[in-house]
Amino acid sequence: MPAPINAAAVAALADEVIDWRFKGLPASWWGRTPAQICAEAPDLFDAGAVAPVCVLRAEALRHNLMTMAGWCRDRGVELAPHGKTHMAPQLFARQLDGGAWGITAAWSTRPDCAGWQPNWTPIPTSRSHAGWIRCWGSS
Repeated sequence: MPAPINAAAVAALADEVIDWRFKGLPASWWGRTPAQICAEAPDLFDAGAVAPVCVLRAEALRHNLMTMAGWCRDRGVELAPHGKTHMAPQLFARQLDGGAWGITAAWSTRPDCAGWQPNWTPIPTSRSHAGWIRCWGSS
């Protein structure tokens, strides 16, 4: 069973005000929320976004999540997609809702990127990593 994700916290991300912390987004969007920007559906590059910018098409994402879940189900395997690449809690939630049993990360220090308690046991590769796991596990 996947670790619970705080759905309210994930939904609240759409209402977080965009500022300098949002890499690649134009300064003209500062002071507005992702929900407001998405409602306008601007052309990202005409608006001044700087690559790399990850763009997800809702229908394609839904299709891919369903296709992967079906492929895994039909073969009797479980899916734990890699999460560090996108580090998007919204996508973590969609992947878990689609049947993934957990989200993986290459480094033991990355669970903090999502702000949720992941459902995996990191394998320490050094004393430093073991320290991070102890610290993370005690919080």
